[in-house]
Amino acid sequence: FSVSPLAALQKKLGDKIKINYTKGVDLEGDAEPIPSSSLFDPDKKYNGLKGEYFSNPDLKGEPAFIRTDQKIYFNWGDGSPKEGFNKDDFSVRWTGYIRAPVSGKYVIDLITDDGVRLYFEDKLVINDWTDHAAMTNSYVTDLEAGKKYKIKIEYYEHGGGAVAKLSWRKPGEDPLDAAVKAASESDAAIIFAGTTDQYETEGKDRKDLVLPGKQDKLIQAVSKVNENVVVVLTTGSPVLMDSWIGNVKGILETWFAGEEIGNAAVDVLFGDYNPSGKLPVTFPHKWEDCSAYGSYMTQDSVSAYSDGIFVGYRHFDKNKIEPLFPFGYGLSYTKFVYSNIKIEGTGDSYELSFDIKNTGKVKGAEAAQVYVAAENAGVNDPVKQLKGFSRVTLKPGENKIVAVSLPADFFSSYDESKHKWVVNPGKYDVLVGASSRDIRLKGSVTVP
Repeated sequence: FSVSPLAALQKKLGDKIKINYTKGVDLEGDAEPIPSSSLFDPDKKYNGLKGEYFSNPDLKGEPAFIRTDQKIYFNWGDGSPKEGFNKDDFSVRWTGYIRAPVSGKYVIDLITDDGVRLYFEDKLVINDWTDHAAMTNSYVTDLEAGKKYKIKIEYYEHGGGAVAKLSWRKPGEDPLDAAVKAASESDAAIIFAGTTDQYETEGKDRKDLVLPGKQDKLIQAVSKVNENVVVVLTTGSPVLMDSWIGNVKGILETWFAGEEIGNAAVDVLFGDYNPSGKLPVTFPHKWEDCSAYGSYMTQDSVSAYSDGIFVGYRHFDKNKIEPLFPFGYGLSYTKFVYSNIKIEGTGDSYELSFDIKNTGKVKGAEAAQVYVAAENAGVNDPVKQLKGFSRVTLKPGENKIVAVSLPADFFSSYDESKHKWVVNPGKYDVLVGASSRDIRLKGSVTVP
């Protein structure tokens, strides 16, 4: 089972330190499922909605089976709603009534993969009858406490994952206000922010690099009332941070991790494990700095690949753009010193070696990167190119010699006129660094 960061913190700290926890923000797809106590069948006799399941995606003919579903909160994945029933190409019609516990403005969320329609009081209010990955459609309405409102949900699943969830966001206090209050009463604040599979998934592209919801606003507001803020990011790609990065003490990027992410993140935050990761992508200051800006999502369902070879750090180097965090970047709880670069070999192959020493007080790992830059590079050539890396683990005070081979084809480029890779003679700089922008050592070779 998955370990949440809150559960991991409670386990780590016990009763030694008080934890003031609040949700902070509501994200798309995170709303609570509408409970069985608020759902009624068409005869208003039983809790739950009447579900009619069809063995086709068009709600045609007689249902294959009928049942009362206590909650509409299903993630069948690649499975089936019932043994012996379709895994793909099926549809469901849920009917009944909904009753609110308190009066006020509600946001009704329907999360589906694929199509969905919602009828509220016999009026069609959501109509998304298309194939897509899991996504949220919402309807906002005022509900009176105790009154039953007629609803009908129509859903079909065409292929791949099968998701159908009915949730609501009830009226009440903004969770952001509660988070600011909790932070103001705490010695330090840890904000777990990021994206989810509602925003980053195989079947849907992100529209921007902004943290979804009110997360930027949350971090800004919390950092105004607490000077010791650490942000833990769970994302599958870069996000923009310029609006708040100067106000926080640290950032931990966990990517989309597994079930033990709660324990892993807490171990890093408390210094029980020394983080040693390096960024596999460049984090920009703004979307306009990226190579795909100007071509991405300019056409419906089509993205023109105009970047050529100038993607990632190559684009930032060529255009002399300062990134927020460069490719290969990553901090540690210790320090590493690079020295003694040596390059030996002939035109067929070269052997590079250098020393790395841990000059800090804790054990750590460093991923040293090797880049090659041609001194006679043309305008259509990258400024430098990653050609190798080596990860070494060092105890405090320990020194190791790192060796990286550089075969002749590391100095080649593609000749479009000859339709093949060609090794271009000349002088090449060999750069060793802790990131693409943190070059620690420099050597050179002359390729005959």
